[in-house]
Amino acid sequence: MSYLVFARKYRPESFDEIIGQEHITITLSNAIKLNRIAHAYLFTGPRGTGKTSTARIFSKSLNCESGPTPEPCQKCTNCIEIKKGISPDVIEIDGASNRGIDQIRELKENVMFSPIKSRYKIFIIDEVHMLTREAFNALLKILEEPPSHVIFIFATTEPHKVPETIISRCQRFDFRRLTIPEISKQLKFIADNENLKITKEAIDKIANLSEGCLRDAEGFLDKASSFSENNITDEIIDRLSGIPDFNIYKSLIKAIYTNSQSEIIDIVHTIYNKGYNLNIFLQQLIKYYRVILLLKSQIKINEFSTDILNSLKEYTDYSEITLIAIINTLFEVLESLKYSHIPHIYIEMKLIYISKLDRFIDIDSYILENNLYDSQPTLHKSKIDKKVLNKPEKRSNVSSNYNKNWDGFLSYLDNNYPKLHPFLIGSKLVELTDREIKIQIVNGIHKDLLLKNFYNEFQKEINAFFKNDLKISVDILQKDNNKLTEEVDKNLEKLKNSFNAEIEDIRSNDV
Repeated sequence: MSYLVFARKYRPESFDEIIGQEHITITLSNAIKLNRIAHAYLFTGPRGTGKTSTARIFSKSLNCESGPTPEPCQKCTNCIEIKKGISPDVIEIDGASNRGIDQIRELKENVMFSPIKSRYKIFIIDEVHMLTREAFNALLKILEEPPSHVIFIFATTEPHKVPETIISRCQRFDFRRLTIPEISKQLKFIADNENLKITKEAIDKIANLSEGCLRDAEGFLDKASSFSENNITDEIIDRLSGIPDFNIYKSLIKAIYTNSQSEIIDIVHTIYNKGYNLNIFLQQLIKYYRVILLLKSQIKINEFSTDILNSLKEYTDYSEITLIAIINTLFEVLESLKYSHIPHIYIEMKLIYISKLDRFIDIDSYILENNLYDSQPTLHKSKIDKKVLNKPEKRSNVSSNYNKNWDGFLSYLDNNYPKLHPFLIGSKLVELTDREIKIQIVNGIHKDLLLKNFYNEFQKEINAFFKNDLKISVDILQKDNNKLTEEVDKNLEKLKNSFNAEIEDIRSNDV
């Protein structure tokens, strides 16, 4: 007997052997038990998730000589013929190569004939989305008034290409992508059956590379067993997959973290000269930075070994916004790489840029953090340091040093919580009672920013200063236009001096 690849040798033969699709297998089994068989089914989902296998098992269940039964005997003539693909009553059609209207017309003629020796005549059309518009129209007529002995099973990876008129006449089942633990468990089962020596790390890597496709994972295991002579390690998986060893990624992530430009260039140069696929290299780098982000958020991760997770934990002191920016930048590099004539240099420059991402500071945040509305330090771009933003605020717990009025509160706030002060410039106290404080703020933008982003802090400072638990009511201040213009000009002048800037033009919001 000729050699069977793992994907064919371990193809499911019953509903119990289908992995990860219990929501479908249970439904189909119950439909058989209750004799509620539909005339058309649509199986959709990613490749390698069991669509065609489920269609064959469903066909055996319906046409088994001891059935219909959810558990076909696997021994009768019908079961054996369906397994071998030679049953005259279960016809598999490739939609990609039989996509025209002539093939569908021929199908319409065959539909009218009764099954030769089975209960049902079953047509399995794989990649049904490849049919032409005319073919779909011809198929639609059959689905509207099908003979009682005919069942259609359509399979597709792209259901959005199937006309709604076809979908609405079928029972649709969506196959999901398999999880890494599910794939790893099946690979371990195959390895034990085939007497393969394989490490857990190697199994996890194969499962990770398959991206939810069991067939791809089984094919990769088959290839690895031939390469390694039945002794498979994670180093062998790295060689076969074209993904650099984790130690290279570890060094690169450290170089980016420490802003070591020469080391970044050396590592990229090494990867390029060794012939690694740069797209695969970037995809894996994105996955590692995602792991750092998940570790920072304390989210459980199953895709990687404990050693890799422990190695990446030391980089969790990145801020979340920096990690998100790094991942987004890497996605942009991955998308743009195909347009670059010298991709390795493009990657080098982008990784150096990423190593400096945490130094890019939003100007509005810098103004708020350093209270530039009220002070005028000379600001030089080259001297901006992220440590400035993380400098702890010196707070005074003594509110008795201030007058117990709104101006006193603003002074107290300026010294103790300067983040809030810019939003309250020009504000006015309307009413203060034992239960409520009513204030008016200059404009709606300041009001929205204050209440949406700093409400808890504002409430805390109000209560601390006035020594009471007060309800806060905020309205828009209707101010004299001339006075408001003077205050705006004053703040604008402070910003101009802070940034050594020149004002070229002033435009009204109405323009």
